[in-house]
Amino acid sequence: MKQYILLAFSISFFTLTNAQKMKTTPVQKPAKTFIVNAATAKDLPSGITFINNKITLKSGYKFEQLPNNGGVNVVNAKAIITGTFECGCSGGATASCTMTILGNTLYCQGGTCCRFITTVDSPKISDMQMKQN
Repeated sequence: MKQYILLAFSISFFTLTNAQKMKTTPVQKPAKTFIVNAATAKDLPSGITFINNKITLKSGYKFEQLPNNGGVNVVNAKAIITGTFECGCSGGATASCTMTILGNTLYCQGGTCCRFITTVDSPKISDMQMKQN
């Protein structure tokens, strides 16, 4: 009987120690680039609303203009860039598109093809772990 108990204990101990070694590290997701519209607005970074083809910031966020009209970064209160916006034509069309910041609102204007194009950075693994704690 002692042998069976010792065998069961050994198997349990072996399984537990191997399970601890088999933990995997989460893979960092790449940044996501897409055209902003009503359907994709749910994928925008936190702190932003998209209504009537304009982007409005919530409290605690700000826009940072990139040099040479290269777009606009959205920065949170911790100075972390959560997304980048550009203004351009979609679908291969060409027009002169301009991006304008008025207060906490960002506009993409020009031809009928002008749309916001955004790159949303996925949260860093360390940031996700901090949220869980």
